[in-house]
Amino acid sequence: MSVRIDRIAKTLDLGFRAIDDKAVDFAFGGVVTFRIVDAHLQNVVSRVPVTPPGELLGDEIRRVVTWLFSSAEKEPMVDGAVVETHVGDILKGKKRLFYLDPSWGAEIAVLCTTIVRSDG
Repeated sequence: MSVRIDRIAKTLDLGFRAIDDKAVDFAFGGVVTFRIVDAHLQNVVSRVPVTPPGELLGDEIRRVVTWLFSSAEKEPMVDGAVVETHVGDILKGKKRLFYLDPSWGAEIAVLCTTIVRSDG
């Protein structure tokens, strides 16, 4: 796995190697926030949900957005209104949500405006 972050440009690039050794890269633009926990342990990804709207349920989106804005101790770092604003923006298609289902303790989520996937 590779990670490149540019906070000034609000971009994040994630690179993965598929089981067939092909590269899979995700480029995120307009990054609002992201969270990466134990990424060095990431060796298996069971599912990569990516919104557009309607593909994820509101409760699932809310759970991930809440996690994005919480501390390691699971304490919220923003009030519920901020979370609900982001959830609404995702459901309306104004923002995108990307996350990896946890695997071996690793979790990754990105809240942004654009996602581009490229397979190499």
